[in-house]
Amino acid sequence: MPNPQFESHNIFFLETTGVANLSIRQACAVESTARYNLQSNIIVIMFTQNQFEDSYNLTRMFDNVQVKLFSFEEIFEGTPLYEWYKMGEWNSTVYKINHLSDASRLAVIWKYGGMYLDLDIVMLMSLSGFWHRGLKNFLIKERDNVLANSVFGFTRNHPFLFKCMINLVEKYRSDCWLCIGPWLLTNQFGSFCKGLDMKDIETDMNCNVAVLPASCAFPIPYYNWKQYFTKDLRNHVIRKIGESYVIHLWNYLSSKQALLPDLDTAYGMVMSVNCPHVYKYAIEMGREF
Repeated sequence: MPNPQFESHNIFFLETTGVANLSIRQACAVESTARYNLQSNIIVIMFTQNQFEDSYNLTRMFDNVQVKLFSFEEIFEGTPLYEWYKMGEWNSTVYKINHLSDASRLAVIWKYGGMYLDLDIVMLMSLSGFWHRGLKNFLIKERDNVLANSVFGFTRNHPFLFKCMINLVEKYRSDCWLCIGPWLLTNQFGSFCKGLDMKDIETDMNCNVAVLPASCAFPIPYYNWKQYFTKDLRNHVIRKIGESYVIHLWNYLSSKQALLPDLDTAYGMVMSVNCPHVYKYAIEMGREF
């Protein structure tokens, strides 16, 4: 795993469904991030027992991309979530994969330090602005009163992530999809900042954690996700994402919106510019994304 001396430049992706390869969208997320952040360690953790299939040659194309195969037990070992995982209540819920994904990202960043990114993002520019501003500990507003768990970063063993993991164990509800996702980070951050109301959070330092505006990663909110795939709205979306570091595609809503590569949609244009290798592959193979 990464060298702790360079933890602020670790960028983690997690594939928790058990597959041994990446989809077009996931490969685009990795390529775009690697392309813009050549000095960072891009670590893709695959929770699979099978040999990883690098269909897009990303590990050969980019020296900064690593793919690591782990079990959940290995990731949770040494964290407050280990006994929760061993008890196995998560195994009886229809949200099993969601809950393991939400929990494992907390464990990974707490253990190793760095940034976590969902695999349904596209990187639009270098994160050098983050590093130069010293943004080692940050959260991003998903919307006004909710903090996202799809893009965040912390140093190793940060007490906020420890607090989140402890609360997850104590208050775990197998019947609640979002309770250990954005709601957990949002509720625990208010408590971590000694009762700070989310309405009072400014996009600045709060309790030595930067809270960044939604425009950094969520310029198009979840309820407008179709705009990324709507031809008539391409130019509108391109203008909206102009100052974003990352865009998030809300894959739990958009995953069934399969399209052939199309420059007339905002997502097609963003792919062609920011992950051109994967985009070209999709064209040549006639693959939907």
